[in-house]
Amino acid sequence: MLKRSAYGVGLFFSLGHSSVVFLMAVVAAVIGKALLGAQDGIGVFGGWVGPFVAGAYLLTVAIVNLSGIARMLREGPHAHTHSGLLARFIAPLTALVSRQWQVLPLGFLMGLGFDTASEIALLALSGAAAQQGLGWAAIVALPLLFAAGMTLLDTLDGVAMTHAYGWALHDPRKKKAYNLLVTGLSGAIALVIGVVTLSQWAGEHFPVAARGLAAFQDVDVSPLGFWLAGATLVLFVLASLRYNARRPHS
Repeated sequence: MLKRSAYGVGLFFSLGHSSVVFLMAVVAAVIGKALLGAQDGIGVFGGWVGPFVAGAYLLTVAIVNLSGIARMLREGPHAHTHSGLLARFIAPLTALVSRQWQVLPLGFLMGLGFDTASEIALLALSGAAAQQGLGWAAIVALPLLFAAGMTLLDTLDGVAMTHAYGWALHDPRKKKAYNLLVTGLSGAIALVIGVVTLSQWAGEHFPVAARGLAAFQDVDVSPLGFWLAGATLVLFVLASLRYNARRPHS
């Protein structure tokens, strides 16, 4: 996609990503309907495993991102890293992308990783809603709302990051600062959410640890997503101001 506009990348990526979530939410609802009346054991198992998997994955993402920062600091401005686990395997496919819409299948492949706690929670909600006997219209509304929110935020994020990266692209030092900031921010948020999620899980399922982890039980990590979006917007504004200040005036 060299020398082409990249403003629509976030839109097409989110459409591909959210389509996986939508399909799997429907599958979870179908399974929930089929198991209606026999959900007790499955619900307990899902409530036990789901938060652990989500928290462990987020901690892994944090470790990968923070190790990437350490590598960038060691290797200097020309260090090259991929921020995500699945992204490391899909990265070679990005060389085949020449138009924005071709990012859609990459988003679909990334969605198969189910790499956020919100996606896992959505699948659990879809299955639980089906087991409670809710109609299909109410069940399908969950992944549709997820897709709408993800598409909106990813589109705005794509526009912001295109501006910010355009500012940093031609200067190795600026590019390094950009990568450090974005990777560090996402890694820090993944670390916080992962620690809180696992602490709440351990406090709920292991009475021995409940007292020591009591401080985590009432922590709400959902606002962190808005903080991340806000930080991206601030980065976009600062990069735009810096770029406009340094651009030669005609």
